[in-house]
Parts: sequence; C-alpha cells; structure tokens
Amino acid sequence: MKKTIILSMIIITILQVGCSNKDTETINSNEIRTEENNKEDIVEENYTVFNSLGNVYEKNEDLTLREKGEEIFNSIIDIPYERGKFMEIDYANDFIEKYLSGDKSVYDYLIDIDDNYEIGYKKSTDDERNRLNESLQFLREQMYLGDEDPIYFKISKVSYEGQVDGIKDSIILNVGGYISADNINFLSLTKFTVTIVPEKDKLLINII
Repeated sequence: MKKTIILSMIIITILQVGCSNKDTETINSNEIRTEENNKEDIVEENYTVFNSLGNVYEKNEDLTLREKGEEIFNSIIDIPYERGKFMEIDYANDFIEKYLSGDKSVYDYLIDIDDNYEIGYKKSTDDERNRLNESLQFLREQMYLGDEDPIYFKISKVSYEGQVDGIKDSIILNVGGYISADNINFLSLTKFTVTIVPEKDKLLINII
C-alpha cells in the first residue's frame, strides 16, 4: 500500500514538472515572437522614389559623399548639369522655375527650419509664404513686369553645402542661375540657398 502511494506521488510530480516545462517553453516562445515583432515594427522604409511638384524624382548619386562647398555643376567652367544624376538638384531647379513662374502650388512643399521644432522643421507659415511672394513681386518690378507675369530661370551653378544638424537626409545647396523676362535673353544672375528634406515619398524645401 505504501509503495502504491509513493509511486502515485512520483507520477504526479513528474506530470507537474512536465506541464511547468511546457508552460515555460510557451512563454519563451512568445517572448521570442514578441521580440521579432518589435524588430519588424522599427524597420524604417527606405524611400528612393519621390512624388513632388507633379514630377517623379528617383534617388541616384549621393550628394553627401561630396565635400562641403564643392561645386557640383558650373556652366561657366564646363561642369555640365546632368538631369537625373542628382535628384536634389533636379528638384531644386524645378522648384525655382515654378516659383519664379508664379505657380503657387510650390507653397505646398515649403517648410520652416528651426531647432525648436521636434524634428527640426514644420510646414511653412503664412509669413514665410508672404515673404516669398513679396520677393517675387519685387523682382518683377525690377524687370518691369506685371503682377502675374512669369520670370524664366536657367540654372547655371550649384554647390553642395552640407546637411542640417538633426534633420536626417537633408541636403543644402547653393543654386545660381540666370533669369529672363522673355525666355530668350537671360542676363541677370540670381542666387538661392535651398534645403531639401525627404519626408516619406515627398520632397520638402526651404528656400532663401
């Protein structure tokens, strides 16, 4: 009788240990799955194609591999501008052309850059848009043009000026070009400093 009782207790103990091990395995398995799911959640999408200004821009060569202050394009010393080589230069050129032509859709892509913002920038304010409008009107007056007349732009020179601290993948460019009232005679030289920031599948811009 005693042997029977002892044998029963041993069997019950083995069963309890077995269940405990299974529970532990299940918990550990769940922990592994949770860790794997968390890793998947933090994977960032790497965009290489962007839709902005009604155009598609595709990432090609990396400007950040260039030296700060390096000329990327200069028509005067025969460093030719190759469209499609640097996405950011194409975008800056298109933005300036549309801005000077009076196309107000460009303001949808404007941002203000400031360290006080959590991500370093935010959608542009009315003050920034008004500033650009006033600058465009002043330029028209200097060229004896009407309030709605377009100004034509021909890119001439671009230099890479680094990145904005704290804004991932940002690109700063100095862009120079000639402007014209008739799209024939390009005489006056104008310059812009542009900062381009990718946000998902869009390219945003700050221009001075």
